[in-house]
Amino acid sequence: MKRFLTTLRRDGSFDFYSSLIEIEKYDAREKNQLEAILCASPESLSEGWQADALSLFVHEYTHYLDVTCTTWGLEFLLRKNNVLKSLDDSNALEKYSPVFMLNLAEIELHSKLLEIHRQDIKLTDCRTEHAALYSDVYGPIIVVYFTKGSERFLSTPLSMLSVLESNAYASEILCKIRFFEATNDVDGLLLLEREVNDYLNSPQLSEYSLPLILCKKHFEYLSLKECLIFYQSLVWRILNMNGLNLSIISAFLKHTFRNKYVGNAICKDLQRGMSRQVVVFKLILMLHQFINESKDKHELIGLLKSDPKKILSVFFEENDISVVDSLDVGEWGEFTVHLDTVRNCSKFQEKEFVSGSARHNHQKLQGSNWGEVSLTDFVLPDALLSDGTVLSAPSRIDLDVVDYFDRHLDQMIKVENIYKATDVSKFHIHPDDVSHV
Repeated sequence: MKRFLTTLRRDGSFDFYSSLIEIEKYDAREKNQLEAILCASPESLSEGWQADALSLFVHEYTHYLDVTCTTWGLEFLLRKNNVLKSLDDSNALEKYSPVFMLNLAEIELHSKLLEIHRQDIKLTDCRTEHAALYSDVYGPIIVVYFTKGSERFLSTPLSMLSVLESNAYASEILCKIRFFEATNDVDGLLLLEREVNDYLNSPQLSEYSLPLILCKKHFEYLSLKECLIFYQSLVWRILNMNGLNLSIISAFLKHTFRNKYVGNAICKDLQRGMSRQVVVFKLILMLHQFINESKDKHELIGLLKSDPKKILSVFFEENDISVVDSLDVGEWGEFTVHLDTVRNCSKFQEKEFVSGSARHNHQKLQGSNWGEVSLTDFVLPDALLSDGTVLSAPSRIDLDVVDYFDRHLDQMIKVENIYKATDVSKFHIHPDDVSHV
């Protein structure tokens, strides 16, 4: 199956077609040990290899949670499900396929538009600039440039892949930090910091790390742990943002684009619930400016360290951005609407995943972060090892994942073939056709 998101080491992967996790690093020989590790918190582990194994699973399960228990994720699954239901109806497929391709394009555009001009550079030492550009294929986008002096080293587009992979990587590193903190391993923490710095400084990996690079550069007063928790808090909020709130934010963001021609088109895209990655990107930059220019800078830094979820509300209030919190995280939010739609679908591929676990997992992440939760806090599907062995999740969904895969394989192959035969593109409003925002 074609995979849109994979871990860098190819040790594990989350498949967007099946919503299944495959861990390629291990096979049946490690099954019993791994199942015991998955039931543990990072603080209770005693050996480094155990923390490495747990962090790998945490990375992939973060992808799973992003897709199955956020507003953005349920929207993605509903759009995919419309395609699946239309496979034998060409007229319906013609209607629903371009809508699903909106999401695929936001994930895939990175590999198509990435330009590396020099490899021997440290991205965190570079100056960053960005521009709003128009692509015939992907519509209005943000491109970030890494420069020194007059030389441009890297041009990397902002994508949902960047946001989602950075989120999963943050979960992975937080897991390791907690292990080293619990064992008082100062050397381990130092080596981990170097590992993260190497990761963030690699031009080849920028499609996975762009938002984290920006956080590291702009919030230098945060520790690595604080930086990752802040980033995940921001991503969680934006992945669950209601369409009305995205529209409200777009009215504010339209004043932040130098290129009004393309910027207004991006804002129009936000008004139809797309381009959430732009909100993540812009809020990183604007929160940096907001804190640095405030007379209460030290108090805001303290709030960012202690309660990163709160600082976003403070920013909205101070800038008269009338975001309605209850629409994002309340009972009447879009997440609840999407979840009810899923439950009422007679045929929905991930229904067995979502129906019994999405609400619980959503509420758990809403009230906590990966700096304090463990896999045992979530209701999760089993994972597959490299030889097909099924690895039981700690609090598992009662589902035979092999049988699930076999039941849906024909449909998944058909969908895969559709998008293999078609260059993924995003139907969009051309900047020429934007009259007002």
